[in-house]
Amino acid sequence: PVTISWDVHGVPHIVGATGAAAAFGAGYAQAQTRLFEMDVLRHDGAGDLSSFLGPSCADEQMDQTQLLYSAATTAQEQAEIDALPAEFPTDHLGQQTLDWLRSYVAGVNAYVARTRSDPNLLPADYLAIGKLPTAWKLTDVAAIASLIGGQLGSGGGAGMANAGLWEYLDGRYGPSAATAIFSAFKEQNDPAAPST
Repeated sequence: PVTISWDVHGVPHIVGATGAAAAFGAGYAQAQTRLFEMDVLRHDGAGDLSSFLGPSCADEQMDQTQLLYSAATTAQEQAEIDALPAEFPTDHLGQQTLDWLRSYVAGVNAYVARTRSDPNLLPADYLAIGKLPTAWKLTDVAAIASLIGGQLGSGGGAGMANAGLWEYLDGRYGPSAATAIFSAFKEQNDPAAPST
Protein backbone atom coordinates (compact mmCIF):
# COMPACT_ATOMS: atom_id res chain seq x y z
CA PRO A 1 0.00 0.00 0.00
CA VAL A 2 1.92 2.96 -1.37
CA THR A 3 1.07 5.91 -3.58
CA ILE A 4 3.49 7.98 -5.60
CA SER A 5 2.36 11.33 -6.90
CA TRP A 6 4.49 13.74 -8.87
CA ASP A 7 4.33 17.49 -8.43
CA VAL A 8 4.77 20.09 -11.17
CA HIS A 9 8.53 20.10 -10.56
CA GLY A 10 8.81 16.35 -11.17
CA VAL A 11 9.40 15.57 -7.51
CA PRO A 12 7.84 12.32 -6.29
CA HIS A 13 5.74 12.43 -3.13
CA ILE A 14 5.62 8.95 -1.61
CA VAL A 15 3.04 7.94 0.97
CA GLY A 16 3.24 4.43 2.34
CA ALA A 17 1.02 2.67 4.85
CA THR A 18 4.22 1.43 6.51
CA GLY A 19 7.88 2.36 6.43
CA ALA A 20 8.55 -0.67 4.24
CA ALA A 21 5.83 0.42 1.81
CA ALA A 22 7.34 3.91 1.62
CA ALA A 23 10.79 2.38 1.02
CA PHE A 24 9.32 0.31 -1.85
CA GLY A 25 7.85 3.49 -3.33
CA ALA A 26 11.17 5.31 -2.95
CA GLY A 27 12.98 2.53 -4.82
CA TYR A 28 10.36 2.48 -7.56
CA ALA A 29 10.27 6.26 -8.00
CA GLN A 30 14.04 6.54 -7.96
CA ALA A 31 14.37 3.84 -10.61
CA GLN A 32 11.68 5.52 -12.68
CA THR A 33 13.63 8.77 -12.81
CA ARG A 34 17.28 7.73 -12.35
CA LEU A 35 17.69 4.09 -13.37
CA PHE A 36 20.75 4.52 -15.56
CA GLU A 37 22.47 6.83 -13.07
CA MET A 38 21.75 4.30 -10.32
CA ASP A 39 23.24 1.55 -12.49
CA VAL A 40 26.39 3.58 -13.09
CA LEU A 41 26.72 4.22 -9.35
CA ARG A 42 26.27 0.58 -8.36
CA HIS A 43 28.91 -0.52 -10.87
CA ASP A 44 31.25 2.28 -9.83
CA GLY A 45 30.74 1.34 -6.18
CA ALA A 46 31.50 -2.31 -6.94
CA GLY A 47 34.67 -1.30 -8.79
CA ASP A 48 33.48 -2.74 -12.11
CA LEU A 49 32.28 0.32 -14.01
CA SER A 50 34.45 -0.56 -17.02
CA SER A 51 32.57 -3.87 -17.38
CA PHE A 52 29.30 -1.93 -17.54
CA LEU A 53 30.19 1.08 -19.70
CA GLY A 54 32.99 -0.56 -21.63
CA PRO A 55 36.73 -0.54 -21.18
CA SER A 56 38.41 2.83 -21.17
CA CYS A 57 41.36 4.23 -19.29
CA ALA A 58 39.10 6.62 -17.36
CA ASP A 59 36.65 3.91 -16.30
CA GLU A 60 39.44 1.53 -15.35
CA GLN A 61 41.03 4.28 -13.25
CA MET A 62 37.71 4.88 -11.50
CA ASP A 63 37.46 1.13 -10.81
CA GLN A 64 40.96 1.09 -9.35
CA THR A 65 40.31 4.14 -7.19
CA GLN A 66 37.09 2.67 -5.81
CA LEU A 67 38.74 -0.66 -5.03
CA LEU A 68 41.43 1.20 -3.10
CA TYR A 69 38.70 2.86 -0.98
CA SER A 70 36.66 -0.26 -0.44
CA ALA A 71 37.86 -3.66 -1.50
CA ALA A 72 34.97 -5.45 0.21
CA THR A 73 33.73 -8.51 -1.63
CA THR A 74 30.04 -9.05 -2.33
CA ALA A 75 30.07 -11.76 0.36
CA GLN A 76 31.55 -9.31 2.89
CA GLU A 77 28.95 -6.69 2.01
CA GLN A 78 26.18 -9.28 2.37
CA ALA A 79 27.57 -10.35 5.76
CA GLU A 80 27.49 -6.71 6.92
CA ILE A 81 23.87 -6.39 5.77
CA ASP A 82 22.88 -9.68 7.41
CA ALA A 83 24.47 -8.52 10.68
CA LEU A 84 22.29 -5.38 10.94
CA PRO A 85 19.68 -6.90 13.32
CA ALA A 86 22.34 -8.15 15.74
CA GLU A 87 24.51 -5.04 15.39
CA PHE A 88 21.65 -2.61 16.13
CA PRO A 89 19.13 -4.47 18.32
CA THR A 90 17.80 -1.42 20.19
CA ASP A 91 14.20 -0.77 19.16
CA HIS A 92 14.74 -3.36 16.39
CA LEU A 93 16.51 -0.63 14.39
CA GLY A 94 18.77 -3.10 12.58
CA GLN A 95 15.88 -5.35 11.56
CA GLN A 96 13.79 -2.37 10.50
CA THR A 97 16.67 -1.04 8.39
CA LEU A 98 17.10 -4.45 6.78
CA ASP A 99 13.37 -4.70 6.06
CA TRP A 100 13.34 -1.23 4.51
CA LEU A 101 16.42 -2.01 2.41
CA ARG A 102 14.73 -5.15 1.12
CA SER A 103 11.60 -3.15 0.28
CA TYR A 104 13.64 -0.44 -1.45
CA VAL A 105 15.40 -3.05 -3.61
CA ALA A 106 12.04 -4.70 -4.36
CA GLY A 107 10.75 -1.30 -5.55
CA VAL A 108 13.75 -0.83 -7.85
CA ASN A 109 13.27 -4.36 -9.19
CA ALA A 110 9.55 -3.77 -9.76
CA TYR A 111 10.43 -0.89 -12.07
CA VAL A 112 13.20 -2.89 -13.77
CA ALA A 113 10.60 -5.63 -14.41
CA ARG A 114 8.31 -3.06 -16.05
CA THR A 115 11.09 -2.12 -18.46
CA ARG A 116 11.15 -5.74 -19.66
CA SER A 117 7.56 -5.53 -20.90
CA ASP A 118 7.81 -1.91 -22.06
CA PRO A 119 11.27 -1.02 -23.40
CA ASN A 120 10.09 2.58 -23.91
CA LEU A 121 10.51 3.01 -20.15
CA LEU A 122 14.27 2.48 -20.45
CA PRO A 123 16.55 5.49 -20.50
CA ALA A 124 18.20 5.86 -23.91
CA ASP A 125 21.59 5.45 -22.23
CA TYR A 126 21.03 1.68 -22.11
CA LEU A 127 20.61 1.60 -25.88
CA ALA A 128 23.84 3.56 -26.26
CA ILE A 129 25.85 0.90 -24.40
CA GLY A 130 23.82 -2.04 -25.71
CA LYS A 131 22.82 -3.38 -22.31
CA LEU A 132 19.71 -3.84 -20.22
CA PRO A 133 19.41 -3.25 -16.49
CA THR A 134 19.71 -6.32 -14.32
CA ALA A 135 17.94 -7.06 -11.05
CA TRP A 136 19.13 -5.21 -7.98
CA LYS A 137 20.50 -6.80 -4.84
CA LEU A 138 21.02 -5.50 -1.33
CA THR A 139 24.74 -5.49 -1.98
CA ASP A 140 24.21 -2.94 -4.77
CA VAL A 141 22.99 -0.48 -2.12
CA ALA A 142 26.08 -1.29 -0.05
CA ALA A 143 28.32 -0.69 -3.07
CA ILE A 144 26.81 2.75 -3.63
CA ALA A 145 27.18 3.53 0.08
CA SER A 146 30.87 2.62 -0.08
CA LEU A 147 31.30 4.85 -3.14
CA ILE A 148 29.70 7.82 -1.40
CA GLY A 149 31.59 7.11 1.82
CA GLY A 150 34.87 6.98 -0.06
CA GLN A 151 34.20 10.27 -1.80
CA LEU A 152 33.04 12.11 1.30
CA GLY A 153 35.52 10.50 3.64
CA SER A 154 38.54 11.26 1.50
CA GLY A 155 37.55 14.78 0.55
CA GLY A 156 38.92 16.46 3.62
CA GLY A 157 37.60 17.27 7.01
CA ALA A 158 39.30 16.35 10.20
CA GLY A 159 36.65 14.38 12.02
CA MET A 160 39.00 11.76 13.44
CA ALA A 161 41.63 14.32 14.41
CA ASN A 162 38.97 16.50 16.04
CA ALA A 163 37.61 13.52 17.96
CA GLY A 164 41.13 12.66 19.15
CA LEU A 165 41.77 16.24 20.23
CA TRP A 166 38.52 16.41 22.16
CA GLU A 167 39.23 13.09 23.89
CA TYR A 168 42.69 14.34 24.87
CA LEU A 169 41.26 17.61 26.20
CA ASP A 170 38.49 15.76 28.03
CA GLY A 171 41.01 13.45 29.72
CA ARG A 172 43.24 16.34 30.74
CA TYR A 173 40.72 19.06 31.67
CA GLY A 174 37.32 17.39 32.06
CA PRO A 175 34.28 17.69 29.77
CA SER A 176 33.27 21.31 30.46
CA ALA A 177 36.73 22.79 30.00
CA ALA A 178 37.43 20.44 27.08
CA THR A 179 34.33 21.66 25.27
CA ALA A 180 35.25 25.30 25.82
CA ILE A 181 38.84 24.80 24.66
CA PHE A 182 37.78 22.68 21.70
CA SER A 183 35.16 25.22 20.61
CA ALA A 184 37.77 27.98 20.68
CA PHE A 185 40.00 26.13 18.22
CA LYS A 186 37.69 24.12 15.96
CA GLU A 187 36.76 25.21 12.48
CA GLN A 188 33.36 26.84 12.42
CA ASN A 189 31.27 29.14 10.31
CA ASP A 190 31.85 32.81 10.98
CA PRO A 191 28.64 34.74 10.24
CA ALA A 192 30.71 37.89 9.56
CA ALA A 193 32.89 36.17 6.95
CA PRO A 194 32.13 36.67 3.25
CA SER A 195 30.41 33.61 1.84
CA THR A 196 31.24 34.08 -1.85
